[in-house]
Formats: sequence, C-alpha cells, structure tokens
Amino acid sequence: MAYYLGRDIKVYIANESTDQTGFYVHDTTLAIQSAGTGATKFAGARGSPMDSACQVTDLTGVDLGIGAVDEDITFMGLRSILKAEIKKETTLSLTRKKKDAVYDVVFNGDAYGSIRWGGTGDLSASSDAKRYTGLEKPTQQYGYRLHIQLKTSGEIFCIRNATIVGHTVSLNADGVQEETLEFQSHVTPKIVTSAHGTLTPADEI
Repeated sequence: MAYYLGRDIKVYIANESTDQTGFYVHDTTLAIQSAGTGATKFAGARGSPMDSACQVTDLTGVDLGIGAVDEDITFMGLRSILKAEIKKETTLSLTRKKKDAVYDVVFNGDAYGSIRWGGTGDLSASSDAKRYTGLEKPTQQYGYRLHIQLKTSGEIFCIRNATIVGHTVSLNADGVQEETLEFQSHVTPKIVTSAHGTLTPADEI
C-alpha cells in the first residue's frame, strides 16, 4: 500500500465506454445522466481521460494498493510452496471532503440503479438500458479508467477497467466530514508518461 496526501497527487476518473461520453449526477434530482444543465461530472470520456473536468477535487488522501492474486501449489516432499500468479489486483481508495451526494448516488444508484460497474454510452436519467449491473461478462468497456500522478512527477499510474467496490462516509459530532470511494481492478496496470486512452485489448480483460 502507498498512501499519499491529497495535496501531493492528482487523480482523474474516466469511463471505459467507446462512445466517448461522460457520466454525470444531477445536483437537484440526484439522477445519473449524460451531460446536462445542473449536472456534476463524475467520470470523463476514455478518449481524454486526463481532462481537467475529470480531476477529483477536495482530495485529502489517496491509498494505492498494488498486488496480485496467487495460487498456492504444494509439492510432495517440499516445505516451500509455489506461488503461481493468477492475475493482478490493484486497489485505489479516494478520500475527499464531502461536499455533495455524487459519490452516494454513484454507489447506491438512483431509481434505475447504480453505475458501480460503468456503462456503455450516454446514460439516461429515465432508463437503465446502458448501465452495467455487475452480472454481465466483463468486456473492454467495463468499469473505469483511473490516472494517478504525483504533482511533482511526470510518471502516471494508470488503472484500467476498475469497478467501484465500496463507499464509506466519516461521521463525528460536528457532522459529515469526509467520504471514501474504493476501486478495484484485476487488469494489469500501466505506467505511462501521458494520458493512456487506448481501449484495453480483449485478451487482457
């Protein structure tokens, strides 16, 4: 695990849809939709994943976990076991000052469901037709693309096809202070020097 203070790092969220559209949450109706008046952008388009409008604001902490899922294989007569790597496991926790209900709606959903697993194009505020439900076979358009960059570095850590696995809100005597959104991906991450908008190859999903 690597923990960073929010002031030291930039994080951008984009969706994996090939339609190159953003995901928004309406400020008043709390409906998930495509672009529109009174809507707050949650995720940008994959084609421009480091657009300033995709940057997460009011960050207080970023927790990045880089690991792998191994299978233990025991050999007769040996004490040591073989750790065979099955797939990568990358996690990202974003903690920010709570200022709106966007993360609540993204995780818990509106009247037509959540967008924890992303979507396939323009999202309608009155339909679930283009939202993934988590029950489908993962595709190249599944989930979100995350770019993490230290403000003093040119190196960018890119997490592909990540899904949202958790959302927590911190409460105290003074009220709600912070909230955390958790992402997880089993696709091998990329280390790049500029925005990586290429569609994930099918054999890497």
